[in-house]
Amino acid sequence: MQVILQEKIKNLGSIGEIVDVKPGYARNYLFRSGKALPATKEHVALVMERKSELEKIELQKLTEAKKRVSILEKLESLDLSVPTNEEGKLFGSVGSSEVVDLLLSNGHEVSKQEVSILEMPIREVGDYTVVVQAHPDVAAHIVLKLTSSTVTQIVTKASDDKDSASESKEESETESSNDNEVDTDVSS
Repeated sequence: MQVILQEKIKNLGSIGEIVDVKPGYARNYLFRSGKALPATKEHVALVMERKSELEKIELQKLTEAKKRVSILEKLESLDLSVPTNEEGKLFGSVGSSEVVDLLLSNGHEVSKQEVSILEMPIREVGDYTVVVQAHPDVAAHIVLKLTSSTVTQIVTKASDDKDSASESKEESETESSNDNEVDTDVSS
């Protein structure tokens, strides 16, 4: 299906270009998000009339993205403490949604679609590279440092509590069995 682009899209084209895409991609993403129109004569004429206006909007998006990226590039690293076992393996994995939450909590505006982690999935403690693609032409590369949290201590403490609970349960069972023996002796 041929569409005419209303904004620059990475790996597809720039404003005013007519490109071939799959019909589902056009209907479900490009048309709904307003990034493209079907390549009819009317739409081609409309986009060509508005091309200078669309290019100004695209330039504004680019300058805004450059500002955001320059702020993100000033970050030396993102530090995230995650629960791990003794070998440094995570109890789950860290993905782009956790990185987005971390950036949002630090006051940076990013969306999940902008964040990609080069070495996916992350399941061990260490340093990883995160790419924030704020615009098709501009990206920030940030180091994500995963450190082990004290959950291993909590887990071992919880297992100690279970051990002490099982010991007290065993003691109560032996006491009740002794009581039963006494009862049987009395009735005989």
